[in-house]
Amino acid sequence: MVERRKHKRIKVKEGIFAVIRGPSGRLNHFTEMSMGEIAVSVYKSNPVKLGQIKNISVGGLAFHYIPAKNNLEGPYELDILMTEKNIYLHNVPFEIISDEMIEKKPQDQEMPVKRTSLRFVNLSNQQLSRLQNILG
Repeated sequence: MVERRKHKRIKVKEGIFAVIRGPSGRLNHFTEMSMGEIAVSVYKSNPVKLGQIKNISVGGLAFHYIPAKNNLEGPYELDILMTEKNIYLHNVPFEIISDEMIEKKPQDQEMPVKRTSLRFVNLSNQQLSRLQNILG
């Protein structure tokens, strides 16, 4: 398989989440919230996709999630949440590259799991700087 990515993605440890939501789930005044308040608000925002990031680079990321039964119509917004470093990237511009079902193994749970891969587009300097902080 030929690698087509411009940036090498790194595998991440647990604790970094991707949230794709409709604009109605946007957090207001998140700069005044603690990381715990942000995490609870993001969860309650009824995201279309919410899952653990598996790998990430300055060019994009991939994450696993359990598909919801009622997806919202676009446009979508992406947030990245890393509680360990108190990082919340809000409304990151992106495009979805793939969204596919992961084949289940017999020992896995009964719930279906999907993998979304996406590419960041037109990141601001601030978003790029905070993303590089996540990368370490």
